[in-house]
Amino acid sequence: MSSQGDQREPTSPGLEAVIQKLEESLLSSLPDSSSRVEESNLSLTTRGDGQDSAAATPAATPAATPVSGSASSTATPVSSRIRQIITRNLANPADDDTSLQEENRVLKEQLSQTRMDRDQLLVKQTQLTDRLEQMLARQSAAGDSDQESVSAEHLRLQSERSYRLKLQAYHEGQHRQAQLVQKMQTKTLQYKKRCGELEEQLLEKTSESERLQLSLQAQLDSSTHRLHRTETQLQDNSRTIQSKLAMLEEEQKRCAGLSQVNALLREQLEQASSANRSLTESLRRASEDLEQKDARLRKEQETCAFRVGREQARVRALWRQAASLRSTFTQLRTFADRSLSDIRGECVTASRSLHVACMSLEASVTPHIAPSGLEVSELERQLRDKLREAMQLQGRWDAEKVELNSRILELTDMVKHLRAQNSEKDTGLAAMQTSLDRMETSRAEEKAEMNDFLSEIDILQKVLTSITQLVHGGEDGNISGGQPSSSSSPLRGRTPQCNSTLMAVKGLLSQHQIQTQDLRSRLDAALEQVDILQSNLQEERRDLERRMKEVQKENQQVERSLEEKHRDNQRFHTTLDLLN
Repeated sequence: MSSQGDQREPTSPGLEAVIQKLEESLLSSLPDSSSRVEESNLSLTTRGDGQDSAAATPAATPAATPVSGSASSTATPVSSRIRQIITRNLANPADDDTSLQEENRVLKEQLSQTRMDRDQLLVKQTQLTDRLEQMLARQSAAGDSDQESVSAEHLRLQSERSYRLKLQAYHEGQHRQAQLVQKMQTKTLQYKKRCGELEEQLLEKTSESERLQLSLQAQLDSSTHRLHRTETQLQDNSRTIQSKLAMLEEEQKRCAGLSQVNALLREQLEQASSANRSLTESLRRASEDLEQKDARLRKEQETCAFRVGREQARVRALWRQAASLRSTFTQLRTFADRSLSDIRGECVTASRSLHVACMSLEASVTPHIAPSGLEVSELERQLRDKLREAMQLQGRWDAEKVELNSRILELTDMVKHLRAQNSEKDTGLAAMQTSLDRMETSRAEEKAEMNDFLSEIDILQKVLTSITQLVHGGEDGNISGGQPSSSSSPLRGRTPQCNSTLMAVKGLLSQHQIQTQDLRSRLDAALEQVDILQSNLQEERRDLERRMKEVQKENQQVERSLEEKHRDNQRFHTTLDLLN
């Protein structure tokens, strides 16, 4: 390598290998090893500013030594010129016509310069042949022996033959140099075109990944908004349940008051008129309370039905989200498999091209081990390092592909698990719907019982009116409404029919109390069912929130893995470009 090539900017190892290969091909284009010792002095050079080139000739005649001394010290080797052309083409990635025209003009000038050098060599050859002929003429004129003339003639013929061989080798080297320059230009154009295509593919892949990321972010935002909305709705439901519990406590207090009123009625049954008024009032209050309870039960059933419908809608929405996530995961899996297969194919082609380059380099280097052993060993070491790096990269890609496939399988299993849980929730909601239907039927039965109870209350009111009429129309006319203690004795002394009516009244009152207790127990059971449903809904909400967080984490991990794969893809493309 020349000192000018060392002072330039650093190039990549792949470029160094290509330049070294071109130099060896130029060196191998010279004649066989018998004339390389002589042609080591005759280096192919390109000169700037119209300077002449000179070739060092073997010491056949003493007149050839001044010709070799006239070589210019400012000659630039062909290898350095090739390196300059390649680095200039690689430093300017833009496909400019002006730069190509300039390079063609420079190459044409160099070819014309080499032709001028060839003509000068021909002129120098004719001069040398003339000098040899003069020397032979002088030797013949001096009267040398025939043996000396024959040896001089033989020596002259050998020198002419060697000059012809050198001139032919020089012409062949110039022709090969022109072919190599043309091939290098075509290869640089192909390399630039390939770089542009790879950049376009990389931009398309980055745009696709950005679109996927935006869609996933929008889905996550919508899911978080829905979760916040469900939390607010659950808080409102808890407030309504607390208010209903307070109302239930009030109703229990009212029921306790009614039981006290019933006890007073049982104690002061002899006060018929006052008992009738209090009983009618209590019956009116009881009917109002029952109507209110009926309305509350109806409202609670409606709210429960509304909640069940809303939960079903939420489950369906979650099902749709799971389906969309599954579709996106399948798309991601196909995209990752496609990109990995493409990259693997590119790695295989690069490894094959490297293997072919190594074989060709080994085939071209083996005849020239003696003059350039150190350089060949250095190139072999670099190529072995590149092959090792390529194999390591391929193994890493295979491992990452296996990891991505396992992660995609895990995500599909999680989607299946979510689907099974959604089916279980659907069955639970169906069971809740059946329980609500049973509650509605029980409410209808309770309504029928309430109607029967009202009819019985009407009958009881009629019996009480008849009792009051009997009390007012009894034998003792001195009974007043202001003495309740003295009004019980005439009623106890009435006929057995009055006693039977009183016993019937007491039985109806006890039956009313039993029915109120039954209604209270049913109301407590309904409230317990509401609490159980609320706790189940809260557990399901927490489970869904946890799963949504897990899905968000998985999405973030997938996004990070995609970014890493894009970076690795870019790095592998750059390494492949350098190797190519």
